[in-house]
Amino acid sequence: MPYQGDPIAEKLDKIAGAFSDAVGLSRLQRRFNSGRTVRFRFTPLVLLALAVAGLWAEIAWYDGLGFLIVMVVWLTSGAIQAFSPMGNLRGAKQLDEREAALVRSGHSIGLLAAMGVAVLGCLAFGMGSTAELARLGSFWQPQSGSDWFALAFFVLAIEANVATIAGSAKLPEPLEDDEDE
Repeated sequence: MPYQGDPIAEKLDKIAGAFSDAVGLSRLQRRFNSGRTVRFRFTPLVLLALAVAGLWAEIAWYDGLGFLIVMVVWLTSGAIQAFSPMGNLRGAKQLDEREAALVRSGHSIGLLAAMGVAVLGCLAFGMGSTAELARLGSFWQPQSGSDWFALAFFVLAIEANVATIAGSAKLPEPLEDDEDE
């Protein structure tokens, strides 16, 4: 203990240590310091669902609300990606070959999914525009700046979340069993 001789500081240090152990902060800190990554399986799926809900809110409700939802989803996706196999929280300047291949593979799958959504969206907008010219109904197309920003952040959120899912799925199981987990 760094506070030898000061009984109040020693007692406060013991209380803080007991609280940290009780709520799991010590275990979480050890996990982050170890450099191990977290496998995200369901969080990216929830974020993808929220991104779809945000895009729907942009289309159906108030102009700009969906943009804010999709932007927050994208920011959150980037934050969890830092803790996933796609991030480099260990502080290493260079990834080893396996880690680099995992990151490349995850981002390739994420970019492929984002490109597919972008191409299908362009085709849908084109067909909707053509259908409107033929007077077959009214179809939503992005018009305002917030519509375009919402679509851009939606595609970015798809890339980040699909890359995180792919990287987590390709991450091999740890070799040693840990008693803490």
